[in-house]
Amino acid sequence: MVAEKMIHPTIQGFDVNFHYSFENEYAELISYEPFEGKFVVIPKKCTQKIRVRIPEYWEKTKLQIFSEGAEILFKIEGNYVVIQNAEAGQEIQFKYPLESYITEENVYRNINSIPCFQFKVRVEWKGNTVIRLLDHCSENPKMIYKHVSNDYIYGGKPLKVSGHINW
Repeated sequence: MVAEKMIHPTIQGFDVNFHYSFENEYAELISYEPFEGKFVVIPKKCTQKIRVRIPEYWEKTKLQIFSEGAEILFKIEGNYVVIQNAEAGQEIQFKYPLESYITEENVYRNINSIPCFQFKVRVEWKGNTVIRLLDHCSENPKMIYKHVSNDYIYGGKPLKVSGHINW
């Protein structure tokens, strides 16, 4: 399901909605995260309009877009960067500062099919990648899954993580 939405065809070309390495009949996507703030789109055929969703962590004012070493013109429509008239095989590089940032995520557990809040965990991200957990079970992140207790709240079963963390 997610793969179907990564590159979504439109009448004039396609939209890129996720920033992971992927390839289908419309384009090849190459992500360099979390090592570098770089994302590449290579259309498979001449395309009138390519729209790439801008994630929250990309700074629009510092975004640069290159093709064959030269900066190319683009416009921003809402949360999308729009590239006009791309050639087949043209490598379009999106470059942006890649800073780490911290979020606080809720950990839930299903008890009788009802999600019940268990605790919060601070998570360090770089781009769309979790780098590390900063508190609860930080020394051993697998403990989030393996925490067991005879207590009714935990029920002796692994915890499930929800929110921004999708493991």
